[in-house]
Amino acid sequence: MSADADVLPADPHPGPLVVAIIGAGPSGIYAAEALSQQTLLPVEVAVIDRLPVPFGLVRYGVAPDHHSIRSIRNTLERTLEKSGVRFYGDVTIGADLTVAELRETVDAVIYAYGAGSDKHLDIPGEDLPGSIAAPELVAWYCGHPDVHPDTHQPHPVLPESGQVARADVSAAGSAPTASAADGSAVE
Repeated sequence: MSADADVLPADPHPGPLVVAIIGAGPSGIYAAEALSQQTLLPVEVAVIDRLPVPFGLVRYGVAPDHHSIRSIRNTLERTLEKSGVRFYGDVTIGADLTVAELRETVDAVIYAYGAGSDKHLDIPGEDLPGSIAAPELVAWYCGHPDVHPDTHQPHPVLPESGQVARADVSAAGSAPTASAADGSAVE
């Protein structure tokens, strides 16, 4: 192996490598962090998400009272504040911008988005009115703009879905009236 083996080939185009990351949850922002910290070549990163704000599950999938888990947002925010890293929210790939259009404007695309819906358990009663999966309820009371469950059922049922989820759902429903992040009342 020669001494020149570790040298990158000449850049085929002037300027930094431009990378788009689709998904502004932890995995997308960690990818942006890794790209911004490397020193082999200059890079600009565009973090794109269909939601208007970043942080994915950390923002919409973790109950507000889980401060230690939610505190990771501070780390994620520091990455988005770095020069060369920009966040573009409220952009839906496939509607606002096609993959082909995106690929024409960047050198590389990283897909770092999560599942678009919960997994159904196929248990009796799962599809009955008032049946709300814990992740959907947590996303709703954390203010996710796409989640609007029917919260006006008189008898909620909490299926076994883990201690933390049950505690979150129980806490959300235990007060006579609680308020979701969007200001709507939970009875």
